[in-house]
Amino acid sequence: MKIYIILVALVSAIYAGTYENNYKVLDQNNTKENYDVLMHGKFDEIIRFKEIDFDKDIKIINDISSKTKELIDDNKDILVSVIGYTNIDKGNETQKLDDSKAYANNITNKLEKKGLDKKLMIVEFRGVKDNLYSNESTSSKNLSNRVMVAIYILPKKEVIEIDSDNDGVFDNTDECPDTPEGVKVDEKGCPLDTDNDGIIDHKDECPDTPEDFSVDDVGCPMKKDLMLNFATASWEILESSNIIIEEFSEFLKRNPSYNLKIIGHTDNVGKESNNLILSQKRAEALKSALVDRGIDATKMTTDGLGESTPTTSNDTKDGRYKNRRTVIELIYEK
Repeated sequence: MKIYIILVALVSAIYAGTYENNYKVLDQNNTKENYDVLMHGKFDEIIRFKEIDFDKDIKIINDISSKTKELIDDNKDILVSVIGYTNIDKGNETQKLDDSKAYANNITNKLEKKGLDKKLMIVEFRGVKDNLYSNESTSSKNLSNRVMVAIYILPKKEVIEIDSDNDGVFDNTDECPDTPEGVKVDEKGCPLDTDNDGIIDHKDECPDTPEDFSVDDVGCPMKKDLMLNFATASWEILESSNIIIEEFSEFLKRNPSYNLKIIGHTDNVGKESNNLILSQKRAEALKSALVDRGIDATKMTTDGLGESTPTTSNDTKDGRYKNRRTVIELIYEK
């Protein structure tokens, strides 16, 4: 009996020693057929740890946690095997599996609390399989209630350089993997927006729009018409026009790079020379109204075209009213 106990102790010591050292795998297909442990997959190295008396050895938990963090920080791909075991004569087969499962889950939960991602852990519960200790005494039976943990360092995944959209940026770094054929892209694989207006170049009909312009859905500076009408022989701004001028002023403030050309017009009532002067005064009146609302006077020019360019026939009262107008042209420099 003494000899037997010594042999058991010796086997245990050797077994524990192998779980304290790293080793390179010489033949990863040397496991027994149908041996249901993790060693079937490809791996470069295993780091084994001393067996855990299922919930007592906090130091080993800390060692495992530290080692996994170290490997992850070193950009290693890892899996952590957590295997639970129990003793040989405790309950039926289901009970033995349940006990070993509880031991394994206990350690898994502790590792998770230490920050190890559960997705990196493979949990097995093997009941009484692979027992290394005798069943001769309570103390040796209790040694079988254990958990074994090993870290598997996996082969580095090969980066396959695929460029699905043929834009010169490989899929593994391409943030816009469906770029249309022929479209120029930046270093992230996304279509260029050279003028930074929010419309990518291949959809931008005005690709050189200066800053300080709002653009439409095709990337061109927003256009906004302003046309005011006047009473006969008058250049006074009508009360009803003030709200239109106010709204237009706000648009100009949001788009400060615009220059304005204000053009005055008249109907054909009165002398042509007088109408020319009247149309100029109407343009100047609108310019003053915009200056009063904070628009830079140096960005505006005025012109009066008199009765030369009617928008409709002067034969009716309504037609003449429509022709008594000022119109603004928005100008921007490319």
